[in-house]
Amino acid sequence: NKALALDNKVSEAYSALCDNKTYYEYDFAGAENACKRAVELKPNSPLAHNTYGRFLMSRGRFDEAVYEFKTAIELEPTSYFHQIVYLTCLSLARRYDEGFRQMDRIAELNPGNAFRLYWQNAGALMTAEPPEQAFARWLKYLKSANLKMVNTDEQPISIQHFEKIYQTAGWPGVMREQARMNKENPVEHKFLIAAIHAQAGDKETAMEFLEKSYARREIWMAYLKIEPRLDSLRGDPRFEELVKRVESPNAF
Repeated sequence: NKALALDNKVSEAYSALCDNKTYYEYDFAGAENACKRAVELKPNSPLAHNTYGRFLMSRGRFDEAVYEFKTAIELEPTSYFHQIVYLTCLSLARRYDEGFRQMDRIAELNPGNAFRLYWQNAGALMTAEPPEQAFARWLKYLKSANLKMVNTDEQPISIQHFEKIYQTAGWPGVMREQARMNKENPVEHKFLIAAIHAQAGDKETAMEFLEKSYARREIWMAYLKIEPRLDSLRGDPRFEELVKRVESPNAF
């Protein structure tokens, strides 16, 4: 607001305002106005198109969002960030075949970050495959990342640990273990932990962490109504009331 008071034709300030209104104020009408103004002022700005695309994605307007992300990529083809948010969009839009191709493309660019991307930005892709294929892909990205994962006692966790869990508790068991390992991490998004628990069928724990996510104003809450990993919660009165708190904050 201070930047715009000094100069009301700064595209970057409108993009920042759009982000703030989308992720923290839940003022979606105001966010769209700000994003459109950013693009209007600087049509060749990859930032403006990326920000507008993320707003459109939060509203479930996926075709429009894809157009904005592709425009951002054309304007700035070396940007890793544009590739990541495009992946997120394909995942949330349930365009799974395209999403897997994009995930593999990004994994080739940065193998060490593949597992984290799959966990955070493409988690909905986990819902698209049979359990055995989902687990195999999950392991592939884990191996490529070469992570030294630790449990809550800070002891190294091996890939064999997850293979054993899969053999005894299946893919839901692996997801529950992944969520358990991140529960006590103060920097881990509570929304993502909730999503994994929802996929694993633990609705009570999922709702608990969604409330924590809402209290922290985590950015993922803007995608609450469209996140495929939360499908098992839809119809639950507590979940629907939480969606209303995000989508119509002035009513509360």
